[in-house]
Amino acid sequence: MDVSIILPVHNNENTIKRTMESVLNQITNHDELIVVINGSTDRSEEIVMCYAGDPRVRIQHSSTGRSRARNKGLLSAKGRFINFLDADDTMTPQHIIRAKQFLIANVDYYAYTDETMIVNKNEKYISIQYTHETNTCYLKYNNIFEIGAVMFRNKSIVMFIDELEYNEDYVFWIENLMNRKVYFNPNFVGVHKFIDGNNTMIKYKKEMIATQIIVSAILKKKNIRTNSLGTIELLKKELKFLLVESSKNEKLFEIVNKQYSRTMILARMILKIPVINKIVIRHYL
Repeated sequence: MDVSIILPVHNNENTIKRTMESVLNQITNHDELIVVINGSTDRSEEIVMCYAGDPRVRIQHSSTGRSRARNKGLLSAKGRFINFLDADDTMTPQHIIRAKQFLIANVDYYAYTDETMIVNKNEKYISIQYTHETNTCYLKYNNIFEIGAVMFRNKSIVMFIDELEYNEDYVFWIENLMNRKVYFNPNFVGVHKFIDGNNTMIKYKKEMIATQIIVSAILKKKNIRTNSLGTIELLKKELKFLLVESSKNEKLFEIVNKQYSRTMILARMILKIPVINKIVIRHYL
């Protein structure tokens, strides 16, 4: 088996057909599309099941959560190469063959990525402008990969953190691509990423911002040097984290607390003072 495309599906009835067709129109019988339905309550599963007769399609189920769904796909993937895709995005023609041929021809590279085109109602633009100088060291500062544009080898993979729903791809790339050889192709768009109201919900934005401290904690644990945070800036990040749902998860809380135990004690003490708690909530939420 050459390539395994892993596609989590959660309430994507309006886009899943378009997404699956964009993959099936370019893969061969030596590739597989693994569709992982994770807690959908709309017609997504009904639409996906229409493809059950295609030998290239494998349909699986997991509990709710992108990370759990992707892990389920990773555990069963038979391909030499892996490519994720979100259920509201599409692959451009030739992305799979272009990435696959590059990795077959260049055995010293672990991964390959095209550019990603962001598409919304008013405009289209390239998500991250790659150059031939772009490299994985940039992960110390920002997530430089879009989930659907990267193909990587099915070898020595660190799995997603099941409980992490925001910035989960950033953490996955740090664990799997940092210090590995990746080819950044600035000449082709591999994925169209569609942005609509569901992608920009206030809660989503706040969880994304607040869980950035988990990324910082993982970088710190791996002794990867980044721009160091002053105590005040670190406290602000910790307060944001403690105010969102993700901090209530024991595993995620422990990831942060283990790396920043002293300031986390102070942050929790601050939130226990009623007057200050109200001010912090008003400011951040």
